[in-house]
Amino acid sequence: MAYLPFYLTPEEFEDLQSKQEQKIREGSNLCTWSCSNIEEAFRWNAVKHTCFALIPGVLLFLFIAHVAHHWIGSVSAVLVFGAIAYATYLQMGVDNLYEYALSEFGLIQKKCRYEPKWLNTTMQAIAGLCAFASLFSIAVVGSMAFASTGIFLLMGWGMMNRKPMNESKTVIAHSSDFLFAHYNKKRRVVHFFHKYDACFYQDVAKTTVRRSQTRGGSYLFFKSEQELEEVIQRFTDEWNLDCYEIDDVNKLFDLDSGKPAELIKTPSRSQSYLKEEIHKKKESGEAELRWRYLYKGQWLTDKEIEQFDNAEAEG
Repeated sequence: MAYLPFYLTPEEFEDLQSKQEQKIREGSNLCTWSCSNIEEAFRWNAVKHTCFALIPGVLLFLFIAHVAHHWIGSVSAVLVFGAIAYATYLQMGVDNLYEYALSEFGLIQKKCRYEPKWLNTTMQAIAGLCAFASLFSIAVVGSMAFASTGIFLLMGWGMMNRKPMNESKTVIAHSSDFLFAHYNKKRRVVHFFHKYDACFYQDVAKTTVRRSQTRGGSYLFFKSEQELEEVIQRFTDEWNLDCYEIDDVNKLFDLDSGKPAELIKTPSRSQSYLKEEIHKKKESGEAELRWRYLYKGQWLTDKEIEQFDNAEAEG
């Protein structure tokens, strides 16, 4: 197994992961691709829910625009609704952007929200324009205009402080840690199972670290069936992996079916510890946690499984 050392800070983990990524990209037969998608059985499920969520907003803003006593109020309603509708889409309906790299040394997956770089600036500009139009309407018409434009002023002011939602998450799997894959050609997706490292802060103050050496699945999305077939062929030819075609695409995204027996047999270990304790743990040479298996609904070590079976036999 190619896990990183157990006791690390997230900053140390990120540095070591960058070196792993560089090594994979320097490997032979490097294949890179990207795709925007969502981790749902129905490709446009997020857009569907966004449209349903906006129906009350459409009715509300049509009513406000209708009763507004000045044309500026109507224009503000249209502008703010457009901005809020797009913001709702970004919250609920926007795709994730996936970037992949596959070579002889392993697989890299980078995942982030598919938000264009220019979007945040545009949203803030629209919000500023709405706030200015509301203030101008109040100045021209008087306090009566505040009844119809006040809400736009508050919303516009809040949207001016919006921050982009494009933080990237990286998962790296070494070729020696590949397990198996499930795929569906029609949906053009592979649910690829592998071992991997994880290390992150559990709290906002960044004092508690959650560290895992575990196993799980990553979704590999493709723009065509040909791309998918080429990667599946590499998995079977180069790494002799078992790749199973799943006809029911819902099973690829179902939580209960996302833990097949082959995955459950693979051990895992996780621990939370204070950041200030890491140096002490390294210096003292503290033993790492024992590997645990998911056995009959419990995480148990080899010894605990043996004791559990003996207790059942005696009972």
